[in-house]
Amino acid sequence: MRQILFLLFFVLSSGLTVWAEEAPNAEELFRLGEKWATADHGNGKQDWTKAAEYYRQAAKLGHARAMVELGSCYYYGRGVERDPQKHLSLNRKAADLNEPWAFAHLGKRYEEGEGVPKDENEAKRWYEKAFQTCYAQKDSGDPWIQSLLGTCYVTGTGTAKDEKEAVKWYRKAAEQGYFYAQVNLGDCYIKGYGVEKNEKEAFSWFQKAAKQKDVNAQLYLGICYLMGSGVEKDEKEAVRWFRMAAEQGNLDSQCNMGLAYQKGYGVEKDEKEMVRWFRMAAEQGDAAAQFNMGVFYWQGSGVEKDEKEAVHWFRMAAEQGHADAQHNLVTCYAEGLGVEKDEKEAMRWLLTAAEQDN
Repeated sequence: MRQILFLLFFVLSSGLTVWAEEAPNAEELFRLGEKWATADHGNGKQDWTKAAEYYRQAAKLGHARAMVELGSCYYYGRGVERDPQKHLSLNRKAADLNEPWAFAHLGKRYEEGEGVPKDENEAKRWYEKAFQTCYAQKDSGDPWIQSLLGTCYVTGTGTAKDEKEAVKWYRKAAEQGYFYAQVNLGDCYIKGYGVEKNEKEAFSWFQKAAKQKDVNAQLYLGICYLMGSGVEKDEKEAVRWFRMAAEQGNLDSQCNMGLAYQKGYGVEKDEKEMVRWFRMAAEQGDAAAQFNMGVFYWQGSGVEKDEKEAVHWFRMAAEQGHADAQHNLVTCYAEGLGVEKDEKEAMRWLLTAAEQDN
């Protein structure tokens, strides 16, 4: 969306007067992105395409947090085509501007070796930088900083692990309405991290975050309704929340929708719908969903039976370390099912599976 400079012309008795409205600045553009991301605007509907565009405009003007949020849009494919490399490059730019969330994201990438060589020392360096930067700003009252401090303390990232301290900082941010902190505070109540377990309190915080359209909160609300955790059990309500998150690209929710249609909880059993939802997650790279797709093609469940296609999905899952998929490839290559018989390849996958089992 282009920045538009509105010019209002008024003809007065004294002559022509020109009124110019200034274009939004970077912070205003970032806030507009936040409003569309959380549905906190006039029509109350979430629109990631508009959110990403506002983040992009703010990022071009040097707004570090907009760079981080736009990077997350690229990482999860929200409003833009998924591109983890753009997530990486945007966080590097934000890191150059001393943005602590960018430090944390870079630490995670090095820890997992995603898009960069796996490097525990480099991950540690970025994590420590994230904590030190946040700690230096701890009295700023900024919920972003407070929330990241909570995460550092609960995970022991860049500092000693301290669950009670984590809860303190999550609460400060959550009480300001920051949805990320609300979800994490709810998680602390579910697991008893730094507080006594309290499922009703957890549900309350998840509910607050879900109202801001946070996908993780929607997922957790679905789980609460499915399990009757902190609220009366209601499978239809569980599916409603899973669907909301799944339609925003949340992998776990897409898998849960697949399971709902497979098992018939909250909806009628429907194998085609089951396959549709698992395929969404599989195409985003979820190994368990890829394995399930292999099983569906192998059995002809919701799709036409196709052993070659089954092997394709088993291989995708196996290459991510999915042990059952690796064992299935052993059988396929040993017996020539869906592929040409190849004893060497069967042995290779057998050894890979054995290492995985260990």
